[in-house]
Amino acid sequence: MTVIDVDTIGVHDLTPENHPLGPWLDQIPTGIEALSWAIAGDLLRALPDARRPDGRTLLPGLVRRAEENGGPVILHPRTPRASQSGSADGPGRDRPLSGEPRLLLPHGIEYVVDDRALGAARCNDFLAEQLADHADRLHGVAVVDLSDPLARLPSSSGPGPGASGILPLHRERRPPGNVPLGHPDLDPVWSAATDLGMLAFIHIGHTAADFSGWADIGWTETAAPASAD
Repeated sequence: MTVIDVDTIGVHDLTPENHPLGPWLDQIPTGIEALSWAIAGDLLRALPDARRPDGRTLLPGLVRRAEENGGPVILHPRTPRASQSGSADGPGRDRPLSGEPRLLLPHGIEYVVDDRALGAARCNDFLAEQLADHADRLHGVAVVDLSDPLARLPSSSGPGPGASGILPLHRERRPPGNVPLGHPDLDPVWSAATDLGMLAFIHIGHTAADFSGWADIGWTETAAPASAD
């Protein structure tokens, strides 16, 4: 039996110059806005920009809890034992199994609109560099834009630890190139991944929800409703 803990190890103090997604940072939400898109992105996409609520309006309960606790706006309260932040060597969450491998996923690429293949390549190269000295327990998951006909699977034996798996990129929770991942057209991708000894990761729940016509409930309205009288 193999137990794999899918985790994210933070890399802090990145500048636009050394960030793998530096050219596209203006497209990537941060803080509470990133949290609101992660929780309710389909709802937000169904609204025009002018009528789209900001993170504080959409998540008032989380904002109130953060203000009461004096901490950041987060979805799940953390305890020292449950915290998953830290560097490749720690500090971080206690590992329940000795030698437990962790699969590391790059984040932010899903918000890149243009040049996604280039953004994915930069993320994969950056991830390999960061993990080069920790291949004994940390394994990277490369992102692949399958909607790009020139996209190629990364090598599992490249610089550093290479990649142990792939994560197909989606666009607004739609399948890449509008081709379902189980379609025969993508069989060569899965065959190549198998030949390279790579695992394919598909995030459950990454399917689009259509809130058209239902999303606009007056998020931006500030006037009191008219009296029934």
